[in-house]
Amino acid sequence: MVGSVHYNPAEAASLRHHQAAARARDVSLYKLSTGNQVSRGKDDPAGLIAISDFSRQIEALNGFISSKERNAERLHTIEGYESSAGDLLLELQDIVITAANEGARSDEELEALQLQTDGILEAISHIYGSARFAGETLFNDSAESKLSSLGSITASIVTDKENNQSVHKLDSEVAQSAKNFEVASFTLNDLRSGGLLDLRGGNLELASDIISDAIEHNAGIRGGIGTRVQRLESELENHRIELESVTQARSLTRDTNFATETSELARQDILSKSALSTAQLARQIQADRVRGLLANLTTPFTR
Repeated sequence: MVGSVHYNPAEAASLRHHQAAARARDVSLYKLSTGNQVSRGKDDPAGLIAISDFSRQIEALNGFISSKERNAERLHTIEGYESSAGDLLLELQDIVITAANEGARSDEELEALQLQTDGILEAISHIYGSARFAGETLFNDSAESKLSSLGSITASIVTDKENNQSVHKLDSEVAQSAKNFEVASFTLNDLRSGGLLDLRGGNLELASDIISDAIEHNAGIRGGIGTRVQRLESELENHRIELESVTQARSLTRDTNFATETSELARQDILSKSALSTAQLARQIQADRVRGLLANLTTPFTR
């Protein structure tokens, strides 16, 4: 039965299904081309809000990781300088032990050992004075102050009748029996030429004690740096794991599932073509019915 010549319900329905399938196909093509299944609010309002939250967390985590990585690199650099200074302190200790071998060293040999001592102390001062990281001065104290803070010991300066000064341990017989003495702190700087702990005439036992204290102090600094680096690396690992989880969550919400969208694209393409074929068939059926009706109407007149 033909209800209207100008309107075909079956064709209209088929065309509507064709247009819906075509729009769905375009959406699948858009998702495949952008790689995002949620790009606009209408795609998934709740998903878009979640993606924004995930992105903010990722940005913050990347900032934390970058800052802690830089801090760890800075600490590694400081430890490198401290390690170099520690190696020089061990070398200095060997020189003092060699100089303390009385009777086996001539004045010329002691002079040479003192020159080596001055060179090592100058090298240590240079290490602390030139230490930099990305333009930042790593040690705020001056090189001399840093050298003095490495190792120190308290001892007595005894002055004899000829106003000659010598340094002795506080518990030594000379210090306890001396009438003219003062107590002072001695550092690595006193091992320089002309210092009270000069290898050519100073108290080498005290010099060795100062160096031992400096070595212990240096090792303590490096140990503390190592502890801080371990803590930073643990925090970095936790941040990286969290970053991986948040990134994966954002990807699951935002990124296109190519297998699913490819399948959906093929499905909508088939539906679109089927609906178009159905519309054409409906149009043909409508036309055949109209022609049949017209033929029935014209038959009585032809007789």
